[in-house]
Amino acid sequence: MANNIVKGCNFKSLVSISIALSVFTCFLGLDAPASAQEPVLTDREVKSNIKSFRKQADRNRRSGEYQKAMAGSAQLLPLIARISGRQSKEYAEAVMIHSVDLMRVGRNKEAEKFVRQALKLNEDIFGLQSQESLTAYNNLAANLFGQGRYEEAEPIYRKSLALRQETLGSEHRDTASSLSNLALNLMMQGRDDEAEPLNRQAFELRTKILGSEHGDTLTSLNNLAGNLQLQERYTEAEPLFRQVLSLRTKSLGKKHPDTLVSLDNLATILSKLGRVEEAEPLHRKAYTTNIELLGDKHPDTLISMGMLASNLNKQRRYSEAEALQRRAIKYMIEVLGEAHPTTLAAMGNLGFTLNQMGNDKEAEEIYRQVLALRAETFGENHPDTLSSYGNLAYNLIEQLDRADLAIIPARALVNGWLARWSVRGNDARAEAQYQREIKSKKHYFTLLADAAWMAAEANPSQNERLREEAFRALQHAVMGPASRAVAHNAARRAAENQAAGLDELLRQRQSLASEWQTTDTLVNRQLTASNKSQNKRLIALRQKKAGLAQKIETIDGEVQESFPQYFAMVRPKPLTIEATRAMLGPDEAFLLVVPAALGTHVVAISDDNIQWARSGWKRDDINAAVKRLLWDVGANVTVSQVQEAKWMEEGEGAYPYDRDTAFALHQQIIAPVSDSLKGKRHVFIAAAGSLSSLPFGMLVAEKPVGADGNPTILRGTKWFADRHALVQIPSLQSLEFLRRPVPADKNELDLNSFIGFGDPVLQGQSNTRGAKRARAARGIHSQKAYGSAASVFQGSRTRSGAGIADINALGKMARLPGTALELEAMRLALKAPQASTFTAARASESNFRNIDLSGVNILALATHGLLAGEIEGAVEPGLVFTPPTEASESDDGLLTASEIAGLKLNADWVILSACNTAAGDGSEGAPGLSGLSRSFFYAGARNLLASHWPVRDDVAAKITVRTIEIKRDNPQYSRAEAFQRAIQEIRNDSSADSDNDTWAHPNAWAPFTLIGDGAK
Repeated sequence: MANNIVKGCNFKSLVSISIALSVFTCFLGLDAPASAQEPVLTDREVKSNIKSFRKQADRNRRSGEYQKAMAGSAQLLPLIARISGRQSKEYAEAVMIHSVDLMRVGRNKEAEKFVRQALKLNEDIFGLQSQESLTAYNNLAANLFGQGRYEEAEPIYRKSLALRQETLGSEHRDTASSLSNLALNLMMQGRDDEAEPLNRQAFELRTKILGSEHGDTLTSLNNLAGNLQLQERYTEAEPLFRQVLSLRTKSLGKKHPDTLVSLDNLATILSKLGRVEEAEPLHRKAYTTNIELLGDKHPDTLISMGMLASNLNKQRRYSEAEALQRRAIKYMIEVLGEAHPTTLAAMGNLGFTLNQMGNDKEAEEIYRQVLALRAETFGENHPDTLSSYGNLAYNLIEQLDRADLAIIPARALVNGWLARWSVRGNDARAEAQYQREIKSKKHYFTLLADAAWMAAEANPSQNERLREEAFRALQHAVMGPASRAVAHNAARRAAENQAAGLDELLRQRQSLASEWQTTDTLVNRQLTASNKSQNKRLIALRQKKAGLAQKIETIDGEVQESFPQYFAMVRPKPLTIEATRAMLGPDEAFLLVVPAALGTHVVAISDDNIQWARSGWKRDDINAAVKRLLWDVGANVTVSQVQEAKWMEEGEGAYPYDRDTAFALHQQIIAPVSDSLKGKRHVFIAAAGSLSSLPFGMLVAEKPVGADGNPTILRGTKWFADRHALVQIPSLQSLEFLRRPVPADKNELDLNSFIGFGDPVLQGQSNTRGAKRARAARGIHSQKAYGSAASVFQGSRTRSGAGIADINALGKMARLPGTALELEAMRLALKAPQASTFTAARASESNFRNIDLSGVNILALATHGLLAGEIEGAVEPGLVFTPPTEASESDDGLLTASEIAGLKLNADWVILSACNTAAGDGSEGAPGLSGLSRSFFYAGARNLLASHWPVRDDVAAKITVRTIEIKRDNPQYSRAEAFQRAIQEIRNDSSADSDNDTWAHPNAWAPFTLIGDGAK
C-alpha cells in the first residue's frame, strides 16, 4: 500500500540541531523602540535600556518565548548601532543574535542575510580563525540546512569542522558541535551510513567533555538514535530515545521543548515497531503541550501536529488526520515556506491520506507539487525525491483510467535506487546499509512490475519491452540472503582461480564483516550503560570494531589489486529473458513468483516459451493461503485461537488436508503460465515472501474430489509434485552461479566421501521428530523436543559478541535415536566406511570442526534444528550436537548459522534431516531460505535437501535414503528426479494407514525441499 512508500521524514522529529554560540550571550525579547514623536533618548538612556532589555531577553529565552525574542533582537539592532557603530564587535554580536532568533522561529530565508552579515563582520573584526568567525561560519551552514539546501551546507560544515579541529583541537565542545551538525546534514541527504560514525563520535566526545547528562550530550544521543531510525534499525534506536527522554525530563522538566521533541521521537519509534495505539497518547501530549508553551504556529508545534496526524493515518482514522494535516500545512507554508523539508513531508502525508479516502485527483496534484519541489531542492536521487516518485506511481495505478502513466515515476523510483546502490561502498558499514535497503525497498520493484503490467495492457505494442523491464524488477524483488550467499560462494571460487589463497582471504573477510556488524549492534546497546564495568566493555567494543574495520580495509586492498571483479559479482545484476532461456536445457523451465500489494506476478520461461501473468490474489491473499497449508502440515506458524478452532473442524475424516486451498493457490500462481511448463522434466522455482517457505509440490493441480482425510483419496490427488521434478532456488542469478563449472576432479557422486552427524547425546526423553498427525502436532515439537530448557544461552560471549550455549539447557533436550538409524542407512546405501557416521558421543561440535570437510561430497546432518527466537536467547539458527563437558567458544554443542558460514565446504549435496532447516532466521518478515540454508550455501554447498517443518521420524530416513539409493541405481536420473520418486514411494506406501494417520498426507511426504541445481 502507499503507506509503504511515504517516507515523511522530518528532521526535527528525529534530531535537534545544535547551533554553536558559545562566545555569545543571547538576550531576547525587548520592548519597542521610541517612536518619532517620543522624546529622543540620550546615549546614557539607550545604554540603560539595552542593559534592561537584555535581562528581560534572557528570561524570555529560558522560558522558550522565541517569537518575543525575535522581535526584541530586531529592535536592539538600531540601538546598538547608535551606541557602538555598525562595524563594532557589539553590533556584530547583535546581528548574530538576531539571525539565530529568526532561525529558531523557522524564518531561515530572512535570517540568511543577517548570518552572512555577521560572518563578514566577524571576519573583518576578529579574523577568519577567531572563535567568533568560526561560530558565524557554522551558523551559515545551519541556516542553509534549515532551508533544505543540504548540498550547499555540507562543504561549509566540513570547513567549519576542519577550522575548529585546527584552532580548538579535536576534543573541544565546539568541535563536537561541528561533528554533530555535519552528521545531521548527511542524514538529510540520505547518507545515513556516513552520518552514523560522526554521530557516535560527537556523542562520545560530548560524554567525555560534558558528561552523560549534559544537554549537548543528549542532543548527540538523540541524533544517533534518529540516525539508526532512518536506517530502519528500530530496536536499536528505541532504548536510546528512551534514555534521552528520561534524562531530559529529569534535567529540563516535562514541559521543556527538548523534552517534548524526545516524547515525539519515542512515539514515532513505537509506531515504527507496530505499537501505534501506544504511541498516540505520547504524540497528543507533545502536541498539546507545545501549543500551550509555544503557540499553534511554532515549528515544534507544527511538527508535533504532523506526527500526530501520521499516527492517526496508521490507525486508519483518515478524517481526523486530514483536518490536522491541512491546518499544519497552512501554518508551515506561512512560517517555514512551501519548499521546506518539513512542509513537503507534511504535504506528502496529506496526499497519502487523500489516497486512502478515495480523493485520488487532489492527491495526485499534491504528489506532483511535492515531487517537483523535492527534485529541485534535493536532487533527483535523494531518498525523499524517490519516495515522491513512488507515491505518484501508486496514486496513478489506483486511477484506472491513468494507470498506464505510472510507469514513468515507477521507473524513476527504481532507477534512482539502483543509481544510489551503484556508488555504495564495500566496507562493512556500507555493506550493512546496502543489505538493509535492498530488503526494505523490495516493494519499489514490485511497484514497477505493477506499473509495467498496466502500461502493457494499455499499449500492447510495448508488451515485450515492458515484460523485460518487469522481469528485471521482479528478480530484484526475490533476491535475499540466500541468493547473496550463493553469489559470495561463486565469487570466491572465481577469485581462487585468479590468485592462490584469495578464497581463504575472502572467507576471512566475510567472517570479519559479520563480526563487525555484531559488534556495531553491541556498541549501540552499550551506549546507555552507567556502571564502570559496562563502560569498560563499551571502550573495548569500540576498539575491536575499529580493528575489524582496519583488517577489512587491508583485505579489500589486496582483493582490489588481485581480483577487482569480486565486488561486482557479490552484487549481481538481473539476467535478461534471453540469457535465462539460453541457460535452460530443453527439458527445463524457470518459474518466478512474486506476491505484491496489487497482485501476484508470475513469470515462466523455458527454452521455447515465455509467459508473464499477474494473479488477482494480492500479497495478503497469498499469505493467508500459505499460512493455512502450513498449519495443516504442522509447520511453525502462529494462528489465532478462533482460526485454529475453525480449521480443526473443517475437512472430512480424522486427518484431512485442505486441498481446496492448495488447488486455489495452484490456479492463481501456476495455471496461468502452465503452457511454458508443459513437458518439462525440471522446474526451477524462485518465490518471494511467504511462498518461499512453502514446498510447491504440495499444491493440487486438478480440482479435488472426495474426502480430504481419506488416504486413498489423498493418494490419488493430482499433486504438482508429480508433474515435474521441482527444485527451489534462491534467485535466478543463484542458478546461473551454481551452474558454473566445478573442478574437473570432482565426481558427481563419490561413494567414499560421505560424512554424517546425528543422534547427539541429550538427557531429555527420547523423542521422534515431527508428529504422526498434523492436527495433533500443534506445539508438540517445541514442547517435547526441548524439554524444560527455557534458554540455551549463558551470559558469556564469544569474541564476536554471540552467546555461548548453556550446555545444561541443551542437554535437557530430547534425544533423537531415529537419526542414528537414518545415518546408518545412508552410509550403507553409499557403501561408505563405518567411520563415516558420527553419532552419540562422537557427534560433537569439535569433531565436526576438526574434519576436513572440503573433500566431502555428501554431508548429512540429522539432529535438532533451532530457529532464531524459537528458544529464548537463540539469536540465530543452529544445529544441536552432543554438548561438551565444559562449554567453550569452539564447542558449546550448538553450531550456529554464522559458524556454518565460516566452514569450507565443497559438497555437491548437503542433507539437512533436521527440523526447520529451510525456514527463516526468525527476524521480522524473514523469508524461507534465510537461515541455516543460506549459511551452507555460503560455506560452499551446491545443493541442499532441507526441511520446511519438523520432519517425521518414521519417514525421514525413507525419504533421504531412498533419494540416495534411487540416484545411485539410476545414474540417468537427476537429484531432483530421484527425490521426486522417493516422495512418491512414501506417499503411495499404505503400510502406515490407520484411522488417524497416513503417509499420503503432505505432512509426511512434503517437508523436504531440494534447493540448488538439482537437475545436474
